[in-house]
Amino acid sequence: MNERRERKKIIFGGTFDPIHIGHLLIAEQTCEQMDCGKTHFIPAGDPPHKERCDLTAAEIRYEMAAEAISDNDRFEISDMELRRDGPSYTARTIEEFRRNGHEVSIIMGADSLAEIFSWRDPRYILSEARILVAQRPGYDIEAMKNNPLYTRYEAEITKIETGFFDISSSLIRERIKSGLSIKYMVPDIVEKIIRRERLYID
Repeated sequence: MNERRERKKIIFGGTFDPIHIGHLLIAEQTCEQMDCGKTHFIPAGDPPHKERCDLTAAEIRYEMAAEAISDNDRFEISDMELRRDGPSYTARTIEEFRRNGHEVSIIMGADSLAEIFSWRDPRYILSEARILVAQRPGYDIEAMKNNPLYTRYEAEITKIETGFFDISSSLIRERIKSGLSIKYMVPDIVEKIIRRERLYID
């Protein structure tokens, strides 16, 4: 049983610019609701869907994420997408885990699921990974689960009961730019790194 459980991996990818309390709550609640081993936070090196020219350097985003999860034994961090040449495609990350014999689940928001057909190899993602979907305002996850767009690939879509978190990385960046507090929105160590590196000021 333990060996089977260890083969199960949850992937939580993103730019994490910066990682915030919402990310951590979703990951923690997912661990509580799913029978899984580790949840792997995987910061994107070159995110193909992000057009921001001011994306924080990968090593700093990695440091923020690593520090934020350091006190949780169920969380791990991987630099696999940072080490990889070219864009950080989710399908390639899933393929790497699958090649090593793992059963893969991936955390994403309902908004990301709605846009998945703009990603690289969406059929592979839907057919080779279990999709763990966090709620987002304006999206009906139950309706999406029965949508032929996804069922044709026998996609396994599971709603994670996370509630709604009115917090985002873009909101944090805007608050910093406006000189407002981000206390309690990010872990203290993440705020220290942001201040040290003078991130999101301009």
